[in-house]
Amino acid sequence: MSTTPEPEDAGREPDSAALPPETGDDAADGEVIAFPGPTAPAAPAARRVAGQPGELRRIIPAHLRTRAGIRKAAAWRYRRARHHLLYHLVRSPQRLVLTVLWAAVGVVRVAHAQLAWWWVN
Repeated sequence: MSTTPEPEDAGREPDSAALPPETGDDAADGEVIAFPGPTAPAAPAARRVAGQPGELRRIIPAHLRTRAGIRKAAAWRYRRARHHLLYHLVRSPQRLVLTVLWAAVGVVRVAHAQLAWWWVN
């Protein structure tokens, strides 16, 4: 049902049932009820402010000042490098096969292009 007047109904007002009731304000009546349980966590503290311009920082980071810290960092780097190596090592046979197949496709395409030019005078 349309609220716009039709040409034959040019003098009539739109149906009052089609219009929303006017309340005078847009606010809903009622009260806000808080949810039970803890409130939202507090905002994290601001990050530490960097030093002043031209201020010298320590050359050796804090985590590399002890032998235990150096061993821990070296172990982490070793595990990371080992994972990286094994990740690519496992996938290399498939990539080798795909490389050979796509190289054959490329050879066929180049040969086709050269044969097409061979007939041009």
